[in-house]
Amino acid sequence: LVVAIADVAHYVRPGTRLDEEALHRATSVYFPNHVLPMLPERLSNGICSLNPQVDRLCMVADVAFDRTGRPIEAELYEGVMRSHARCTYEEVARLLAGERVPALEGLRDDLVLAAELAAKLRERRIERGALDFDLPEARPVLDEHMRVVELVRRPRNDAHRMIEEFMLAANEAVARYFGSRGLPTVYRVHGEPDPARLENFAALARATGFDFDLSDGITPVQLGAWLRQIEGSPQQQALNSLLLRAMMQAVYTPENIGHFGLGAEHYLHFTSPIRRYPDLVVHRLLKAHWARGGEMPGAAALDALEAELDEIASQCSQRERAAMEAEREVDAYFKCLFAREHVGEVHDATIVSVTDFGFFASVDAFPLEGLVRAEELGTRWEFDERRHRLVFGSGASFGVGERVRIW
Repeated sequence: LVVAIADVAHYVRPGTRLDEEALHRATSVYFPNHVLPMLPERLSNGICSLNPQVDRLCMVADVAFDRTGRPIEAELYEGVMRSHARCTYEEVARLLAGERVPALEGLRDDLVLAAELAAKLRERRIERGALDFDLPEARPVLDEHMRVVELVRRPRNDAHRMIEEFMLAANEAVARYFGSRGLPTVYRVHGEPDPARLENFAALARATGFDFDLSDGITPVQLGAWLRQIEGSPQQQALNSLLLRAMMQAVYTPENIGHFGLGAEHYLHFTSPIRRYPDLVVHRLLKAHWARGGEMPGAAALDALEAELDEIASQCSQRERAAMEAEREVDAYFKCLFAREHVGEVHDATIVSVTDFGFFASVDAFPLEGLVRAEELGTRWEFDERRHRLVFGSGASFGVGERVRIW
């Protein structure tokens, strides 16, 4: 597997005004109608864009695997690449499904082989305990007047999954490179789940008929098995969401504590330097290591570097959280605008969570969730924590996974 990533570090040099602004932003922010980029468009869509049939500087993770998808060795190097074709996810997915795609027929054998490798990589990740929540995401589609015309689910086909596996494999290979040599870098780490929130998940699971035992602790392998156990059940979305809330937020840090959600001992971000500052830092650290001829920095230089990386990691984690909050708020705003156009309509829905003040339901007709307040259903009610049900004096009760009609 040869993963070639645009060599952004060649153009964005430390100490420049461009670099200062990139660190200040630390990440690109994605809204339904536009993007706030970390770097200028002349870089992201110009000289660092891997367009077909043009030479581009790149950083390469070249990884050899055995028949089972286990990495044997990896080589990292600078290079020049020339892309052979611009492939869209939809076209590749159609080809992998057996359709004839004229623009990609010359690449069919390579793409089929790539999909075979991706499947083996995914299988190995699942075996070691990597988690795949597969929660449906929806995005608002706006017209030229900023009106929401529809909510569409973000696609995740076989082509998306293939690229995800390759990016993960490259990120892990680079992380192992740093870890095996004791080189300082910025890792992407993910701690173990919060015990109290994990117990809430297990309690809901037990209340809906699943047997999840936390008495002996939890491992990524066990959590992965649980996710597969609830797959396809009416409670899947609710349980996945609750489990996701129990997970710690991944952060950037020079200290490698592993990545619980991926079941990975070594993990960092290498594959998106145009939109994430930590990836750019990793590229620079690789170049600096090669420039030293593979030698470690001196003691004083090492201390200074580690202190600098600690500050960079903290800034990047903070800006990432701010970006995520902004994206969620804007997304919720446009979803509210969309929902306002459907007030008074009657729709089928599924209850996805229950609280002491009502329940949240996911609408069938479009990817939207909303709160049904208990006070709108009756004057007397109680929340049965053991069974995770909202019970009314009239005898009516509501639980996760049950079907309702809402308006």
